[in-house]
Amino acid sequence: MRELREPDAFPAADIGLMRALADDRGRRPNPAELLARAEAWRPWRAYAALHLWSAGPQTKTIKETHDDRHAA
Repeated sequence: MRELREPDAFPAADIGLMRALADDRGRRPNPAELLARAEAWRPWRAYAALHLWSAGPQTKTIKETHDDRHAA
């Protein structure tokens, strides 16, 4: 995206972006939902994608939450 100088390029079907924007129950957005959410980031969606890739998942999965509660 940076190499081609496309600051608004956005790979809406990218699994890493879907994973990064999963909700608190671990449900990932589908490509159409991800594209709709990214509309607010125009014309800098490529930079938003880079940020999301580096940030990683925002939430824990249900299993991780369950394991954390029972680890103590």
